[in-house]
Amino acid sequence: GDDAADFNWTATPTMGAANTQPAANLGSSVVINEVDPNGGAPAFIELYNPTGSPVDLENWMIAVDDDYFIPAGQSIAAGGFWVLDEADFPQFFDLDASGDQVYLYDAAGVRVDQVGWNTAPGSSWNRLPDGAGPNDGWNDATSQLVAQTPTPNATNVLPVAPDWVINEILADPDPVNGDANGDGVVSSTQDEFVEIVNNSGAAMDISGWTLSDGNSVRHTFPADTIIPDECSVVVFGGGTPTGSFGNSVVQTASTGALGLNNDGDTVTLNDGSSNVVSYTYGPEGGDNQSLTRDPDITGPDPLIKHSTATGSGGALFSPGTQIDGSAFLGCLAACGGPSTPIHDIQGSGLVSPIVGQQVFAEALVNADYQDVSSIRGFFMEEPDGEQDADPATSEGIFIYDNNFGVDVAVGDTVRVAGTVAEYQEQTQLTSITSVTVCPSSPATASPVDVTLPFSETVYPERFEGMTVTMPQTMTVSENYNLGRGGILTLSNGRLQQPTNVVPPGAPANDLQAANNLNQITLDDGNLAQNPDPIIYPPPELTALNTVRSGDEVTNILGVMTQGTPGWSSAGILYRVYPYEMPTFTFANPRPAAPDPVRAGVSLRVSSFNVLNYFLTLAENGPICGPDQNEDCRGAWNASEFTRQRDKLLQALYILDADVLGLMELENTPGVEPLADLVDGLNALTAPGTYDYIDAGTFNPGDVIKVGIIYKPGVVQPVGDFAILNSLVDPNFNTNLNRPALAQTFDEVSNHGRFTVVVNHLKSKGCTNATGLDEDQGDGQGCYNFTRTQAANAELSWIATDPTNSGDPDFIIMGDLNAYAMEDPIDALETAGYTNLETAYQGPDAYSYVYFAQAGSLDHSMASPSMVSQVNGATTWHINADEPSVLDYNEEFKSANQLVILYNPDQYRTSDHDPLLIGLNLEPSEADLFVSKIANPDPVMLGETLYYTITTQNVSTPTVATDVVITDVLPGGVSFNGAAAYTGTCNESSGTVVCDMGDIGPDVIESVLISVTVDTAQCPGVLSNYVEVASNVYDPNPQNNSHTLETDVECAPPNIDVDPLSMASTQLPDTQVIQTLTISNTGASLLEWMIDEEPVAGPPEAVQPVTRIDSQATLQAELSGEDNTAPTIAGPRDLAAAARAQRMLGTTGLLLIPESSNDRVMAFDPTTGNL
Repeated sequence: GDDAADFNWTATPTMGAANTQPAANLGSSVVINEVDPNGGAPAFIELYNPTGSPVDLENWMIAVDDDYFIPAGQSIAAGGFWVLDEADFPQFFDLDASGDQVYLYDAAGVRVDQVGWNTAPGSSWNRLPDGAGPNDGWNDATSQLVAQTPTPNATNVLPVAPDWVINEILADPDPVNGDANGDGVVSSTQDEFVEIVNNSGAAMDISGWTLSDGNSVRHTFPADTIIPDECSVVVFGGGTPTGSFGNSVVQTASTGALGLNNDGDTVTLNDGSSNVVSYTYGPEGGDNQSLTRDPDITGPDPLIKHSTATGSGGALFSPGTQIDGSAFLGCLAACGGPSTPIHDIQGSGLVSPIVGQQVFAEALVNADYQDVSSIRGFFMEEPDGEQDADPATSEGIFIYDNNFGVDVAVGDTVRVAGTVAEYQEQTQLTSITSVTVCPSSPATASPVDVTLPFSETVYPERFEGMTVTMPQTMTVSENYNLGRGGILTLSNGRLQQPTNVVPPGAPANDLQAANNLNQITLDDGNLAQNPDPIIYPPPELTALNTVRSGDEVTNILGVMTQGTPGWSSAGILYRVYPYEMPTFTFANPRPAAPDPVRAGVSLRVSSFNVLNYFLTLAENGPICGPDQNEDCRGAWNASEFTRQRDKLLQALYILDADVLGLMELENTPGVEPLADLVDGLNALTAPGTYDYIDAGTFNPGDVIKVGIIYKPGVVQPVGDFAILNSLVDPNFNTNLNRPALAQTFDEVSNHGRFTVVVNHLKSKGCTNATGLDEDQGDGQGCYNFTRTQAANAELSWIATDPTNSGDPDFIIMGDLNAYAMEDPIDALETAGYTNLETAYQGPDAYSYVYFAQAGSLDHSMASPSMVSQVNGATTWHINADEPSVLDYNEEFKSANQLVILYNPDQYRTSDHDPLLIGLNLEPSEADLFVSKIANPDPVMLGETLYYTITTQNVSTPTVATDVVITDVLPGGVSFNGAAAYTGTCNESSGTVVCDMGDIGPDVIESVLISVTVDTAQCPGVLSNYVEVASNVYDPNPQNNSHTLETDVECAPPNIDVDPLSMASTQLPDTQVIQTLTISNTGASLLEWMIDEEPVAGPPEAVQPVTRIDSQATLQAELSGEDNTAPTIAGPRDLAAAARAQRMLGTTGLLLIPESSNDRVMAFDPTTGNL
């Protein structure tokens, strides 16, 4: 359907079928470089080879109305030309000067170039430079061909315009639309004008020069007529020229008229000695419009009618501007010309309302950074009196001239042409096309007072690019990036981490919003990273001349700017480049030693995150961690390690703690950084001064671990350490938290006891956080849920007394990665623990500075019973307030800085400050007394013996914990059982052990042990040993044991007596002699003395002692007579008595009554056979 379509030549006819063609390959090689279609000289078409190799043109085709195949043997050299001209091939050429097109095809029939035009310019169409422009242009506008003097078989070059160019002449103003001078009146004489352009390369003073027509001088240029380079001067016939005229110099004919002839005339510019330039036109000047060069300045003669010129849009004239109405570049650069006020460029919002537009701005230079390679520009500000009344619009702007070449100075009035852009949220002019330093003027731009806090986040936008002064005393809130970018964050007073001082949620968010409004960046005026020197504080930062957070800065005068400080991760910041060095006051001096906590204190305990203390160097690759497959941290090489170790040892030495809980130690099998630190400390003090708890490698665990160092001369570990990890309690997630380490210590001087639990919980960074561990928007960061779970798990674990100390005194300490008002700390406080830092230092206590806000991530939390034994707590601010560039690291430092920024002292050992707690432990002494009694005592062989053991805690007020009674049974007894009043007893191999639990002051506990004396020596002695012990120191060990001796007696014999055989009656005075048979069936030797005695009379005979061995029989005669008178009338009882006295002193009595079954009565354990 198009009437002007591009057709492609094809070698293969496709009649009745779909046309096919090779794909176009525009721009691949040879191009149509120049075409002259005009009729005067012979027309020609020039090809150009922009490639680096020759091209064979055989069978290539040039198509206009006819097709021309280039014959064999024709080629075009690399960078060379090939011309087809009308003189050699007249039959081919039919180029139409009023509009035509030329196509070029390669030997395969692929179209490689095409050009076209609508109207020939009366000269040749050229690519400038050779080969430039697109290869598929349809007309002269889209093909970017330029009308120039023909240059067949030669390089196309622009003609050099003369220094002065008569660019436009209006001799015949249109009677209706001819108000060329813009005064509202159409005049055939006053609206005449001549436009002359200065093309000399410099501003020219043409005062006294003249402008003539063909008859006479019509205008003499007055004094101080200076025409900027590439600007024009317009001389009207008269009237009152009104308008900007592209900022050209505009004058009216000094003679009152130009007198230009419509039918033809000559215009001449004369410098007073000779004609500089002249132009003669003919009758074409009388067509109600101007004659102009097309293009401006370089267009060829003759001038053409303005309405037909390229870009005119049919306009009849364009005095003072180019054909399309745009200003000549040099005119725009002229001082005092039309410009866009800076407040209009800036607008009242965050982004300029005219981004992308080209503007001219003319204002004062208030700050010059052209010589700073990382900035390469300067700032301009509207002077006083030219600023608008809108306080939301800035009057300053940054000019990114990028080494444009015009040097400016502070105080200059400068005119700049450039494009409005936003870079890093700062409005600026870029793509600068002109910079002109204007004549000096007394104008000034007064500084604007800026104070903190701002009323809203975007409030500083109104000062962007302006000179500001900050009259307040500002506090250094952060210096972390001082080494990397030379910047300090300042605020009105010290900033606190919100959740360190107010609860999470709305209160914390409100405080964070307030903090955000209360800070500004003091820049060094250099965006280069790792500057040398680092200029703050003056004269420069060194290890001995530092600026700390908490120091103060006054007398700030500079320019307000916005953007990153030289690297993107720092974010977009409002910054002040100071004009002169501010005044620094060291309001937060370095503490040489911790604040004293030893008054009334016998023990010092510390918590210290030592920031990746690794013995394995990081340069060795991923060989660290429990599985030896993770990157090592800390020092990169041996040199850095020495620097790190020296600083850390100095800090630990001065800290002088008796128990040290450390975080961020290397956790690799076979590597023990604690041993290295102990060796170093002992070298600084004396051998044996320090030791460590050897807990080994924590697995499961992280690449870093916690550890404990102590002074064995001050404290001694009690029992084994204990570790809390996810194997103990899944709620203590050691995939994220580091395992906690607990150890009980006994103070040597008074045996007071306490247990430290050293922690390092998950950080607040959000990498891989999911679910409840994601940032909840309440100020607590990520992984708050994991940290809170860990705190609760630790409380449950502590309740089990993991070290079996029996002592309720605990200190939970370490880097908990939670600020004082956050959930993990709240969980510990709810359980009764006291935060010692806030208790002794108040709510502003801090150990860490992050994003200019100070707070405590490190805590020491005392259990309820521990609080009264704490005499003080302090934080030694040697790290968090110091610039990080003062650490041991060597990277990004010059050779000079490796020396001046390092000192083997305690400052910037880590990024966390160490905590120090003073303790005055209550004596932990329990005087246990033990005693024992036996029943019966003495004991007969074969009897049951009962031991009663009594123990008493005679101390006050200490509870004796985990009391154990140990009783060693004597030989010759058999254990029957044991019972404790409040404990449990077990016997093994003749030893009875009773766990009695805790025994309070003055409380008595007892144990009853039953044994059978079965194999003891008879007679003999049983010796029994008992002792008592507890987990509490006993100041009086002499009464902790008791030995009891019990006599063992032989048991009486088992006497068996045969019944006597005698008459039932007896005559008086008759002696009766009978035989008594006594058998000893017992287990003991029986020695007897038998004494015969009549019932009523004295003893008559005593037989000597008779021994009766065990299992033997004794026959003894017993006699008796009637000693009474008169004669016994009847039968009378016969009584015989015998006494037996054992040699050991036990008496037995034998009585023989008269009966049918005479019995022997005796002290006999077996009475049934008597």
